[in-house]
Amino acid sequence: MIRKNYYIIFTLFLLILINSCSNKFEDNEIQINKVIGNLMEKPYNDIIVIPGEGCGGCISSATYFVTENYESLRDVAIVFTGVQDTKLLKNQIGDEFLNKENVFIDSNNFLMKREVRSSYPYTLKMSSSRVTDFTLFEEAYFLNSK
Repeated sequence: MIRKNYYIIFTLFLLILINSCSNKFEDNEIQINKVIGNLMEKPYNDIIVIPGEGCGGCISSATYFVTENYESLRDVAIVFTGVQDTKLLKNQIGDEFLNKENVFIDSNNFLMKREVRSSYPYTLKMSSSRVTDFTLFEEAYFLNSK
């Protein structure tokens, strides 16, 4: 009888754990979609997210790539998140670049929250204004697909 109670408790615990994890993912997806909807009026198929902190070399490389290849990235949204000092960012990459119509600053730092943050630049794939995939940023994807 005691053993049966342990199985019931264990099963209930697993069900609660699985349910809470799936709800968190769905909540995060809804939150990401809301943030992206608030940042951008135009829908984009690809969104490059560049964090303000994390892998310094990766962030510098991604930032250099988007500034140098802007002409081929006009249909891609570029979002800077976790920006500690907007003036410093403007000095580093230029005010003119930050004012482009497809370049955004996540000033509320939602994309830096624990559930969705990354130390590396990443790409959100979108379809019908919803996130469909999350991958680490790869220059080759943008060079080969354009």
